[in-house]
Amino acid sequence: MPYYCFQGGQMTGAVKTTRAAPSVSIITPVFNRQQLGVRAIRSILAQNVSDIEILIIDDSSEPAFTLPDDIAALPYVRLIRHEQNQGESGARNTGIAAARAEWIAFLDSDDYWLPDTFAPRFAMAEREFLEEENPLIAYVAGFLLDNTRLLRQEARIPRSSDKPLHFASGIWFSQGSTSILRKSAYTVVGPWDTDLRRLQDLDWFLRFALVGGQVKAWDEIVAVIEIGKKPDIATLEISAKRIRAKFSRGEYELDRTLLRRLDAYFDVERASIWIANRHLAKGLFYLLRSFWLVPRLRIFLERFWRIVPLPQTMETKRENDRGLVEIRETIAFESLEDGKAKGRKA
Repeated sequence: MPYYCFQGGQMTGAVKTTRAAPSVSIITPVFNRQQLGVRAIRSILAQNVSDIEILIIDDSSEPAFTLPDDIAALPYVRLIRHEQNQGESGARNTGIAAARAEWIAFLDSDDYWLPDTFAPRFAMAEREFLEEENPLIAYVAGFLLDNTRLLRQEARIPRSSDKPLHFASGIWFSQGSTSILRKSAYTVVGPWDTDLRRLQDLDWFLRFALVGGQVKAWDEIVAVIEIGKKPDIATLEISAKRIRAKFSRGEYELDRTLLRRLDAYFDVERASIWIANRHLAKGLFYLLRSFWLVPRLRIFLERFWRIVPLPQTMETKRENDRGLVEIRETIAFESLEDGKAKGRKA
């Protein structure tokens, strides 16, 4: 496995290769998630797909992220390490720059794919691109929200959309673990904003929508999204202020209706953080202000998804704590030998 360092905007190491370009580059940023990162990578290897490359971007983890010997030996796996932490946006940008394929897929390091779900949705993306030749389509899919702390799960199928109004209302699909896009889309829209440590997806996809981008959803559950702890309110406020300024003037200036949508969504985020930290009065204030900005009868600005039954292999996860761990390990990966057979051949 090639190993690279990314320092001072330059990648060091043996970057040349004689291998033909793969069909798709799958990018997994990781920061201080050794076990979860390995789990995510093994779930990629459990896909029935060939001609891929897997790029793991270690965003200056301490200690450094390492791969098990069996994965490190795979020729289509590359580990790139940042010498300084650049955040999720910087890690994604590094992965896109290093990608050799014309298609880009992401999988966050704390999530994982269900087996044999990538090949059919990637085939759909390739087929539709041949028909439409539109690089500004993000192909996403259904996902399962897994709150391991509350033992609560919910399976969602997101709505397809090409309306900027929807993208200004918050991200309703799982970009970080289900999206497939043409690499050229990032040339048109621009890189992920490295000054944002929160709401990066909202920023990038709102820009994406404003230049004509759209989301198309595949009607199946493909990924398990583990819900982590809420960010601190200061991080949210810094990001919200930067995004609000960006879309209030200049080339990305939004009209009044879209700005109200954006503000209403920020207030939902504020409310969720305050309530999670048991500041109920502050949380209620921001919820009420959000309802005033965009009148509605639900917390979310719109119902951008539909709830579906849990995948059959997930239903028994509700039994008990011991069962949860056992089932998660069972569905997340197939054997390494199967993963090798399905991965890109040497």
